[in-house]
Amino acid sequence: MLQEEFDNLSPELMFRMRVTWVTHSYLGNAVGDGVVGGAGSGLEPQDVKLFARLEDLALFDRGRRLTWSDEALEGLRVGLNVELASSTATPCRIQSGQAQNRTIAQWQANRDATFIIDADKSGIQTTSVCTIKPMWISIGDVSLNGAGRLWSQEYLTEKGQKMGIIRVGGGRATDNFYAPHVRCDWLTGGQEDDPQNVVPDNTGGCVNTRGHKVFRMSKSRDARYRQVIDHIETALNTTANARTHPAVRPNDMEDPPLRDWTGTEQPKKIPGNWAAPANTIAGNPLTRATKDEKADNRGIFNHSTFTVDGQQYTRNYCRYYYEDRYNDPGYIRLVDPKYQELQCDEFPFASTAQGANSESYDYSLRALGKQHNGLQGSALNSFYTKYRVVNPGDPFWVMIDP
Repeated sequence: MLQEEFDNLSPELMFRMRVTWVTHSYLGNAVGDGVVGGAGSGLEPQDVKLFARLEDLALFDRGRRLTWSDEALEGLRVGLNVELASSTATPCRIQSGQAQNRTIAQWQANRDATFIIDADKSGIQTTSVCTIKPMWISIGDVSLNGAGRLWSQEYLTEKGQKMGIIRVGGGRATDNFYAPHVRCDWLTGGQEDDPQNVVPDNTGGCVNTRGHKVFRMSKSRDARYRQVIDHIETALNTTANARTHPAVRPNDMEDPPLRDWTGTEQPKKIPGNWAAPANTIAGNPLTRATKDEKADNRGIFNHSTFTVDGQQYTRNYCRYYYEDRYNDPGYIRLVDPKYQELQCDEFPFASTAQGANSESYDYSLRALGKQHNGLQGSALNSFYTKYRVVNPGDPFWVMIDP
């Protein structure tokens, strides 16, 4: 009977299975000799775990599973492995786990395989990119010779929007470009850049290079720095940011630009908005600045003294633009009851290459409470550290939730 069934199969017969794989990366502890939450595990910040699961291995004919063939296939062997490539001279390697060549019955009894991969631990490089290639390597006695690549061929924009599917021949992946790439580093972030000195140090970690790094702020959840969130929301709003200081006006050569509104103010070019369409000025990413770029950004609006219309101001442009706030003790106590001090907040952040010194973009300033400004600065620094936005040029966006 079984042979009869096989004799009647159509040319559309196919062997199909479901493969799910997940990579798990880690954040280093303060000194980089272990990972956060991983005491006693032996894991290090440059380790990556890959979990793979094979299931639903069966024959299908014209989209219909041939359940009568399941028992006959139980002895068929199916192989799974992970191949690696590295961007550095010392390649990443599989620290634990090995190629699995199990029968379908064995896969049904134990669907999972685990691999631990580590990046170049020489520390010579500040960063190392490891390409992780989960592979279906064989079926029965037939080697697939690199054809069984188990990663997506979706074409995505920089912000992760699906544009289509790239296929060659039967639809298999044709190169390593779309395989998961994990970038590991040995850098320390935390207290060094934290204005409040409350963000702990983390040394080293790995992230998926195609992961989207979005600094999310909530007006309800993060009410402790709501003043900064409101400023950023206005700065990102292309219908409202023309009325933020310093104004952008045609042929305005004043330094700083006049604080009085003239009706000629233009919308500002401010990037970093995750909610904006891709490939627009507003939707372009922010990128992490160098230390020199950060200092240059602050230097645009921070001065020891400057004079406007014969009146001398000290420290920063906010003291000119928001002179009434600085001269109102009651307002200062209201917005900053803890320190009773105003600070000059800027967006894009001074820690980005798109800050005040950028020739391609505009910026916004607002005088607000020192406590809110400091708490938001700590939250941003924590984001940088946890999501490994640690190298100059690393991209990210901001998003404001209710």
